[in-house]
Amino acid sequence: MNQYPINQPLINQYPNSVSLFERVAEGRQPNRTGNMTLGEDLCDYIHQEYRAGRDVILDISAWDKISAKGLAFISLSIKKPYVKEGAKDAPKPRVEDMSDDIPF
Repeated sequence: MNQYPINQPLINQYPNSVSLFERVAEGRQPNRTGNMTLGEDLCDYIHQEYRAGRDVILDISAWDKISAKGLAFISLSIKKPYVKEGAKDAPKPRVEDMSDDIPF
C-alpha cells in the first residue's frame, strides 16, 4: 500500500466530502491526513442550526478507496441528517447550565 507523502497536499474536489490519505507517521503524528470541502448548502445548514441554538449534527458515510495513482485513502461523505418526511421531532435546542452551584 502506498503512503501519502508528508509534503504533498492533495486537494479534495467534491463538495461535502473528506479525503483521508495514509502517510508516514513519526511519533505522535497522525497516520492519516487530508482535507474537507464544505459546499454552500451545508455551510448554510450549519449556520442555521448554530443560530437556532442547536448542536450541529451531520451524517457521515465512509469508503476505503484507491486513487488513480494507487494511493489508498478513505473517502467520507457529509450530509444533513436524514429526517423522515412529516417527522414531528425537531432537534432540541442546546441547554446551557449557567448555575452558580459549582460542586468543587
